[in-house]
Amino acid sequence: MRSGAGARVLRVQGWYYLLGGLWPLLHLPSFEQVVGPKPDRFQTETTGALYAAIGATLLAGHRSAASGVYRTVAGATAASSVAVVLRHRESLRAVCTADAALQAAFVAAAALGGPPPSASLSADPPAAATSSRRKA
Repeated sequence: MRSGAGARVLRVQGWYYLLGGLWPLLHLPSFEQVVGPKPDRFQTETTGALYAAIGATLLAGHRSAASGVYRTVAGATAASSVAVVLRHRESLRAVCTADAALQAAFVAAAALGGPPPSASLSADPPAAATSSRRKA
């Protein structure tokens, strides 16, 4: 996948997670009308806050799609969501199955982005940090 297309997918996924994550925080009754009643408000709001945070992260870094880090976060989050839906599919509404299909598309997009460059996974400190330590 070209990096421009990868950045667009990360931007779409970022907005999807940010808005979807904020929804139960801002208006739980409408959220529950669509996805069903939630017995634990704390857990629902925590999950929403985490999705919103991941969405904000993907939006902040979508232009760096080639680094691999954002693709990894995007793919792992989507894969986790699919796994949970598959585990509980018999007790979920159809909208959750539709969400899982979209999440599977996000997993595929992250996988098609190619392997991350080895430089982004390097354990070596940046050159600027190394040179400033030598001066001290």
